[in-house]
Amino acid sequence: MGGCSGMVIGMARHANPNPEDYAHLAERIRPPYHVPPVKGGISLRLAMVQDTLHQRYPAHGTKWYEARIAATNIKLQALPSGSKESWPLIDDLAVAWDRLGQPDQGISLLKQKLDEQQAAGLEDADLYTSYANLGTLLIHSNMPAATRGDTASVELIRQGLDMIRTAVKIKPDAHFGREIWQVRIVEFLLQTIENPGRLRKHDFVGNGLDLSIEMMLDREQNWSVINYGRTNFVEFTREYSPDEAVPEFVQPDFDFDAAENYAVLQPMRRYVTTIGDESSGLGGIEDSV
Repeated sequence: MGGCSGMVIGMARHANPNPEDYAHLAERIRPPYHVPPVKGGISLRLAMVQDTLHQRYPAHGTKWYEARIAATNIKLQALPSGSKESWPLIDDLAVAWDRLGQPDQGISLLKQKLDEQQAAGLEDADLYTSYANLGTLLIHSNMPAATRGDTASVELIRQGLDMIRTAVKIKPDAHFGREIWQVRIVEFLLQTIENPGRLRKHDFVGNGLDLSIEMMLDREQNWSVINYGRTNFVEFTREYSPDEAVPEFVQPDFDFDAAENYAVLQPMRRYVTTIGDESSGLGGIEDSV
């Protein structure tokens, strides 16, 4: 009786637990994607994902871009022909035309700008905006005809894709590193133009769309297909202790956003779960968020 009473009394104190009483049973660990992809970059937060899904961000309307085009043209008219000061203005003008759904209006401007820059001996970082913007506008302008099977438009899209790839090589951290996704979606669209059946098999990053419910539920038997052998943070926490691998990663006061601390934290990026490549032949996106 005494033993039973003691057991009941001992268990009663756990009926309404106070988390502070169990601090020794758990430790708070940040997700590894809180380490930015590049030094000085911005790391992913789930609030960003939520804002994007719900489109909670400002966007300019038609009138704003029309006013921007008018103001930019006034500035361009005040400059001598071929002036280097006109180059950033041409970028503004071309992008505004693209946002108004008229990319062809900006393509000729960007081609002329790129020719002038190359004639002036500019290369690498100085050509980034020309490659990025001209490549994007070529893709936007030609995608509708390409999806209808126009081979000339497909070739122009390939040219635009090559320009964006060059831009990524020149400045991989531009726009928070998002241009890797621009390359991937264009590659996927070109592949689906050649083989529309891909649309039923996987999405643009390679996540399988044709896996059966039974296969997804029976993870033990189909682990090699579903997990495709990629390291992820769950496996890491099962086998290792984060405070042993990167002690600073679990220190609550350690500054994750300081550029000088990046080299210390960067090894944790190995445990960001990669996505895609579920037997799709696309190849997974590595270390991308």
